[in-house]
Amino acid sequence: MDIQVGEKIKTKLSDSKDELSSLMAARMFTYNLFKRAFIEEPSRSFLEFLLSFNLNKDFLFLDENTQINKGVELISHFINQQGVMSEESRTDLEVDYTHLFIGPGIPAAPPWESFYLSEKKLLFQDETIKVRREYDKYNLRVEKFQKEPDDLIAFELDFMNLLAQKTLESLDRDDFLEAEKLLGAQRDFLKGHLLKWIPQFSKNVVKDAETDFYKGFAQALAGFLKTDYNWINALLK
Repeated sequence: MDIQVGEKIKTKLSDSKDELSSLMAARMFTYNLFKRAFIEEPSRSFLEFLLSFNLNKDFLFLDENTQINKGVELISHFINQQGVMSEESRTDLEVDYTHLFIGPGIPAAPPWESFYLSEKKLLFQDETIKVRREYDKYNLRVEKFQKEPDDLIAFELDFMNLLAQKTLESLDRDDFLEAEKLLGAQRDFLKGHLLKWIPQFSKNVVKDAETDFYKGFAQALAGFLKTDYNWINALLK
């Protein structure tokens, strides 16, 4: 990198270090929230956590994207309804999760990148290998290696969480060039992977979900990823 350009980046990031650190922590929280929503059926503890969190006030980028706003409204409506913790309500969520993301047969909203981008809509394709190579750069290996495709939505969201965490650590030690590099990696992963398939995934969920819980999270995710990309892109420019 040109020394003059590097100094410009260092000055830009150092001048807003505290603000960036707070935003990076908020991004970590939000990516983890989405990961928990899609990695398995929502547990009682996750629903209780959502009830304790003021979604309509504290959700990141809430006022900057209408999809996020509409999605959060649906989530809030669902978790604040009477009986949300009942056995019946939780069963409804489990049935919806299975129908959307597991099957039987082809699920209504397959949660793997390769399904959307490969010509034959198969898993463990070139897209999966490309995602694995990105993970390998940061010594990340998915928990169910060779059993669950690396391009599962929850794994890709967790990868973004990891990169945001590494960026925060770089800011804490005033390594602004490393922070800039990591932000660039996040922008590239969003553009090259998540933003290529999550919009269609979100549409599938909204169309076929029986609960506002999943309709809301799908809409909010699509809006959040787009807004997050625009924010990183503007910062690096």
